[in-house]
Amino acid sequence: MDRRQLSILIVDESDRDAVLLERVLRQEGYDLTSQRVDTAESLRRALRTRDWDLVVSECRLPRFSAYKALETIGELALDIPLIVVSETVDEIDVVALVKAGAVDFIRKDNVSLLASTVKREIRASGRRREEMQAELDQQQVRAADVERANAQAQKLTSENAVIAEIGRVISSTLKFDAISVAVAEHIKSVVPYDRLSMAVLVDDGDSIRVRFVDGIQLPGREAGHLLTHEQSVTVHAPRTGKGHLFELEQPDAESPQSMYQQPFYDAGLKYGLAVPLVSNGQLVGSMVFRSLRPDVLTRHELRLAERIAALVAGALAADRLYQQTQREARENGVLAAIGRAMGSTLDIKTVYDCAFDALKDLMPVDRLSAALILPDGEHLATNYISGLPVPKYAADEVYLIKDVQLIVIDSKVGHLWQGDEYENLSHRSIYIASGLRSQISVPLISEDKVIGMMWIRSKKRSAYSTKDLALAERVGLQISGAVAKSILYEETQRQAEEREVVAEIGRIISSSQDVQDVFNGFAEQVSKVVSFDRVSIGTLDEGESTIQSVF
Repeated sequence: MDRRQLSILIVDESDRDAVLLERVLRQEGYDLTSQRVDTAESLRRALRTRDWDLVVSECRLPRFSAYKALETIGELALDIPLIVVSETVDEIDVVALVKAGAVDFIRKDNVSLLASTVKREIRASGRRREEMQAELDQQQVRAADVERANAQAQKLTSENAVIAEIGRVISSTLKFDAISVAVAEHIKSVVPYDRLSMAVLVDDGDSIRVRFVDGIQLPGREAGHLLTHEQSVTVHAPRTGKGHLFELEQPDAESPQSMYQQPFYDAGLKYGLAVPLVSNGQLVGSMVFRSLRPDVLTRHELRLAERIAALVAGALAADRLYQQTQREARENGVLAAIGRAMGSTLDIKTVYDCAFDALKDLMPVDRLSAALILPDGEHLATNYISGLPVPKYAADEVYLIKDVQLIVIDSKVGHLWQGDEYENLSHRSIYIASGLRSQISVPLISEDKVIGMMWIRSKKRSAYSTKDLALAERVGLQISGAVAKSILYEETQRQAEEREVVAEIGRIISSSQDVQDVFNGFAEQVSKVVSFDRVSIGTLDEGESTIQSVF
């Protein structure tokens, strides 16, 4: 027979009665553990030493009672059923003990009923324990739910506080560069990352320039570098207006976007999220968060990043407007400085020098050069060079108009040549060898006619924007007036000098009878307007068939 474990505490002064109770229960198949007590202190001590399934108590003892036993069990907050087994039990005690918590009453002369009562109470006690445990489990679940809700609320409060602080920092200035580091520190407290980059749309609308980088730095992917939309992980953002999570795969050599991501893949920055920066419905840039671990950036962080992006987009839009206003003021300053130079001198070199110095405050300028179209319309003659020297392209150099020059002259508009497009031009190799990587070419136009060209070059790859090109065109148009004025002045001076030479030659001829003196004077005067290394004069003989050198 399967013996069931049972532990009972017997409150009785009689060992004989206790043994009788034990025998009855063992006969019912219980593997019994029991202890007899007869005082409140011994009961209290026994209840504290182990867990008991049941208490069997005499109704009244000289030093103790079932009432006191129930009171002691209650004081210790124990859920142990108590059965009263007594010689005599009157009705008053029965009612009082039921109210006090006793579960049953058995007379000692009918102790055989104890086994069935114990079985019933053990089952009932088990059910109560199960119910209590279920309730306890429910309480723990509710407590865990409350704790999670509190933690979530606390986290949400903290995140909202961080986002509010980001908004406060952003609103403190119009200069984004001044607050980008502080903004990144706040962002990292709610959206953890190993690398964060913020990029802005450049003026041509086809490219993105990285404005700020925090975290892991990679060669060629620093702040300031330029990339196309196709290379960016936010390539689809303008269409959807939403951010997305991504995981980089092994780069594909056939995909420009994939190959651009190669350094990130190699560095282990394979996991990330990208969000567009949109202000007033217009895309102004993007934010890209990258992580070394796959479980850091989730949809929760994506939603936070989108909220932050709305603030950053506004900051970048304000910064762009501020920069645009500042640039316009500086551009006007450049044009004003050139205008002052033009008004104070007819020396075109002074005007070019002024332009060179003024432009360097607005864009990278390592070399400024200009050339005029010669009367044959097929050649250019360099009339100004400043900055980085380039072999074969010196002052007064004359060369055939071709390739890029033809495009600019025929279209009468400036052109940007930089990046791969610039480096793929074979005739640019001499400039590339000199360290120049970007070029702006603009026509010099006077009275709707191209009279020359001006070039602005930089050692920086992809150095120029369409705004730089527009400014260069404005400077070119302004300088064109000075160039035309200088040409006119030089032509006027030349004609005046020629008239003086002709007049002086006439005076020499009329004032001397010596032919040799006349020829010497003639040669001296001609040398003032015509450059030569040798001049000779010959006369025809009478038959007009032979020329005889006379000087």
